[in-house]
Amino acid sequence: MPITLADLALRDLAAAVAVSEDVHFGRAAARLGLPQPTLSQRVQRVEEALGTPLYERTARRVLLTPDGRRLLPMLRDLLARAASLTDGVVAGAATAEPIRLGVIPTLGPAIVPHLLLSHPDEPPLPPHTFREHTTAELLTLLRSGELDAALLSLPVASDQLLMLPLFDEPFRLVVRKGHPLASSPRLVPAQLLAHEMVLLGEGHCLRDQALSVCRSKGPASPRVIAAGLDVLKYLVAAGEGYSLLPLTACRLTPPLDELLEIRPFDEREPMRRIAIGVRASSPRVTELRSLAQGIARRLLAAFGPLGLRPVPPSQRRTGSKPER
Repeated sequence: MPITLADLALRDLAAAVAVSEDVHFGRAAARLGLPQPTLSQRVQRVEEALGTPLYERTARRVLLTPDGRRLLPMLRDLLARAASLTDGVVAGAATAEPIRLGVIPTLGPAIVPHLLLSHPDEPPLPPHTFREHTTAELLTLLRSGELDAALLSLPVASDQLLMLPLFDEPFRLVVRKGHPLASSPRLVPAQLLAHEMVLLGEGHCLRDQALSVCRSKGPASPRVIAAGLDVLKYLVAAGEGYSLLPLTACRLTPPLDELLEIRPFDEREPMRRIAIGVRASSPRVTELRSLAQGIARRLLAAFGPLGLRPVPPSQRRTGSKPER
């Protein structure tokens, strides 16, 4: 079959251009590190594809044909454009866009300061930006490509996503001082009743997680619905009920620190596993793994003494939940 332009490789074009620069097949072959017959074959491929000779070959010298003088500048331009494309890829790798990172609202306010501020003892994290949304919204943005990754609470059902576990976060009871649960000698999740709780609205994973640890006795609906964790704390302080808080959200500021009690559980401590979800098809998976490791190191250093736990090596698999 005849050779067409689609059959040519850049090395074929480079061979044809090299001969024009050296005006000699032997010198051009030596400069490219090729046997002269190989160089000649590549030039012939180009001539066949173009349908015209580029060189007039004599026993003593090589001359450009009229078509050679017209076409070789175009071949040089093609090679220059290919080199620019390669340079652009390399430069782009060094100046990649920041990672677009989503985070659930029950995690973001507590951890974002630790990720944005520089740490003298920690290598810098890859550049990243934050957007806060509910789990369902984050998954939609992640699948559509509007986010590169998202910090989520497991489990998350999606065949398209790869989950990179970060840490296990226990829950604490938040209750008004003087409430019977505040002074209970032994606190276990079975003592919690859904109809006595203040919880977040539909769409927040924390709501479902809190309800899952309550005793089934009595009405299943929470007593009061809060718009966010700050409002939830104030509702509890006002005596509207009690609730669960993730460990990273347990900091109390005045006047709440005078009104509320934060209690750990004595048995069967409920907890959630936080992971970074990324598209398995993303070309930035390696970069996102590095980000996940950096985030885990920083947050375990900040909250580990308070009870945040690394994920056991045996459980570092996609979509896994913490064992209680």
